[in-house]
Amino acid sequence: MKRLFLLLTLSYSLTSCEQPTTTREEPAVTENQPAPAQLAAKVQQPPFARDTFAEEAASLATRPIEQAVLGIRKEVARINSLPLTIRKRRFVCDAENTITYYTANGTVVKIVLDWGFVGDGTSRYEYYYKDGKLLFTYKAHTGGPAGLPETRLEERTYVQNDRTIRYLKNQQVSACPVCRFEASAREYNALSAYTADNVAPALCK
Repeated sequence: MKRLFLLLTLSYSLTSCEQPTTTREEPAVTENQPAPAQLAAKVQQPPFARDTFAEEAASLATRPIEQAVLGIRKEVARINSLPLTIRKRRFVCDAENTITYYTANGTVVKIVLDWGFVGDGTSRYEYYYKDGKLLFTYKAHTGGPAGLPETRLEERTYVQNDRTIRYLKNQQVSACPVCRFEASAREYNALSAYTADNVAPALCK
C-alpha cells in the first residue's frame, strides 16, 4: 500500500511539471482571397508613373529656357519704362520708311523700323538690345490682298548669345526662321547705322 502511494505521488509530480501546449490554427484561404502570386502582381508602379517622370524630366530640361525668356521679358519691360531719348530718321528703299532709335545714356537700347506700304501691307519691326547684344525682336505684319479681310501676323524672337531660344508665331511656339544672328544681320546693321550719315545701305538689303 505504501508503494502504491509513492507511485501515484511520482506520477502526479511528473504531470504537473510539463509546460502547457497551445495550438494556433492558420486562417483558412477563401476563394476571394488573392493568392501570393496575385499579391505580388499588385505591388508595382502605377501605370502613369513612367509618364510622370518623363514629364518632370522634360520640365527640368526646359526650365533654363523658361527662366531666360522670363528674364528677357522683364528687361524689355524695363526698357519700355525708361525715359528714353528718341532720334527718328527717314530712308527710302522700295518706299519711304522710318527708323527710330531709342537711347538711354547715349546707348541704343531699342530700334523701331516702320516700313512703308509695300505690296499688300505694312510692317513694323522692334529690336531690343542689352550691352550692344540683340535681346528680343517683335515683328508685326498687317495687310492682305485688296477686297479681302485684313490679316495680321506677329512674330516674337527671344535671343540669347545671338541664338534664338524661343520663337513665337501668333503666340504659338514654332520653328525659328532665323536661329542665329550674325554680325551681318539686319538687326546689327540697324544698330551700327546709328552713327552713319545714310542708313539706307545698311537696311535696304
